Amino acid sequence: MTAFTLCAVGFRGAATVEALVASNVIPARLISYPQKGDPSRAFEQIKLIGLRYGIPFVRAATPAFADDEWVMLVGWQYRVEPVTDRTIVFHDSLLPRYRGFAPTATALINGDCEIGITAIRPVEAVDAGPILGQRRWMVEYPIRARAALERQAVATADLAGNLLHEIVNGTLMTTEQDPMAATYSLWRDEQDYFIDWTRSAETICRTIDALSYPFMGARTRIDGREVIVDEARIVDDLVFERRDIGKIWSLDPDGPIVVCGRGCLRVTAAHSTKGEPFIFKRLRSRLT
Repeated sequence: MTAFTLCAVGFRGAATVEALVASNVIPARLISYPQKGDPSRAFEQIKLIGLRYGIPFVRAATPAFADDEWVMLVGWQYRVEPVTDRTIVFHDSLLPRYRGFAPTATALINGDCEIGITAIRPVEAVDAGPILGQRRWMVEYPIRARAALERQAVATADLAGNLLHEIVNGTLMTTEQDPMAATYSLWRDEQDYFIDWTRSAETICRTIDALSYPFMGARTRIDGREVIVDEARIVDDLVFERRDIGKIWSLDPDGPIVVCGRGCLRVTAAHSTKGEPFIFKRLRSRLT
């Protein structure tokens, strides 16, 4: 098998390393760096995998590579040098759709019926390089972020193994992306974790699931406090004479029913920013 360096970051990166090792596709070396606020501690996991299997490990965000070195990148957020025909990036979308940032979360929030991963050769334009291969599958909702990322990791390992065989056989080929079919996914920051209650109950439920572990969790504010919403489910809507978005309609031990832009949902689990379970106690509250 062709020797290659794997640069992997984040939960998806760590899960991909595990999937590769389980498939007996062993990198010649591992490179990673810690991400701020990563609850999965993926950096430590990747480092431990390297130690367990005797794979040389390097901590670096901007590593250097030899011109003739095969390099695969998963979840990488920094530019690398040099970029050659032996550099392969695994992007977590079905390119040319969702070029850019956080494509998995965006696709799940949008309710896409199909998601996947794409291997490309990087070029100067964002995620616009020629395609080396793809894996795709149908999505059944509800789906949590962890399940989607783990599925992507297995698919990435499978595609990486196939590409390595094609390299050995001299059959590695590329297909140019159709620029007219390109769409883009914007970067996400802490503000994007706050629930927009003007959206439909269906969209909000997908958002809560898409931003769940290993992400920071969908958030809302109530009575001046920031709360992480862990789980919710859609309930029957009512005809309100004035649809005051975000107000709690009813409150019982199963959780509050919240008025959304379209439909209603029940928050079934939430916790405080300190990690403690959050109990909704006051009916006359508005979530913002």
